[in-house]
Amino acid sequence: MKKIALFLLCMLALLNAEIALNPNFQNNSIFVLNKLSMHHSVSFMSGYSTSQNGFYQSLYTNHLDYDFSEKLKLRLDLNFVNYGQFQNNLSFSENNSQTKILPNLSLDYQPNENLRISFEIKQYNQFGF
Repeated sequence: MKKIALFLLCMLALLNAEIALNPNFQNNSIFVLNKLSMHHSVSFMSGYSTSQNGFYQSLYTNHLDYDFSEKLKLRLDLNFVNYGQFQNNLSFSENNSQTKILPNLSLDYQPNENLRISFEIKQYNQFGF
């Protein structure tokens, strides 16, 4: 929780710096819908071994991109992961299916071509697949 609070404070500080230093920054409203873009991705993988043990994982990701300005960009990936294991046969009624949400968040600030400041919070698939 401390990492998220620190990240949000840094994001607000960079946004404040961008507004103060850029006279063309439109500060009427911070969140403008035409600056938001969204796309999606889906994947599925499965494996089965000769010892008759198997696994599966499905992943749906919602990618959200928001450009506060040319120099300040926010990226959010919401990963919805469903995974499980099965043994002896392909019956999914005996599996141990679990679902997790793994968010990834990044804020990039590039005031000029020689300087880039990036804050990231990432969670990885810790399920062993």
